[in-house]
Amino acid sequence: MRRILTAVLPLLLLPLAACASTAPTAPLDPIALDPTPALQEDARRGPGFGDYAMVVPENLAWVPWKILGTTGKGIYDGVATSFSPGRLPILGLVFMPVNAVVGAATGLGTGVVSKPVFIGPRDQFARTMNLPLQRPTPVWWLPQ
Repeated sequence: MRRILTAVLPLLLLPLAACASTAPTAPLDPIALDPTPALQEDARRGPGFGDYAMVVPENLAWVPWKILGTTGKGIYDGVATSFSPGRLPILGLVFMPVNAVVGAATGLGTGVVSKPVFIGPRDQFARTMNLPLQRPTPVWWLPQ
């Protein structure tokens, strides 16, 4: 047991060695750390070879996600419509399946016709993949 402890103890104390105090440094220059000028310079140059090479794999992920994501969001919005404030919860339970089907159909239709249809080399992939979850799905148009 003593041998195991002598072998393992230095490994357990290793993270504490990184916590040694250092002399205070000068404050960091926020302008030197700002990545915005570099990003603007990349935007002016335009897309590179990697951006064009990734168009096909990005679209292979985007098109099914666009349709499935908006359909799922439509189902969620339809069920949430069943339980909106001011309605009786029992009516929400009764109409929940109907609203889920209407939400799925509306979400599917929204996914098929929503833009962008395809992702290009200038589009930001991560921001575009968030779009189906951010767009509201109109399930029922009730007067306010």
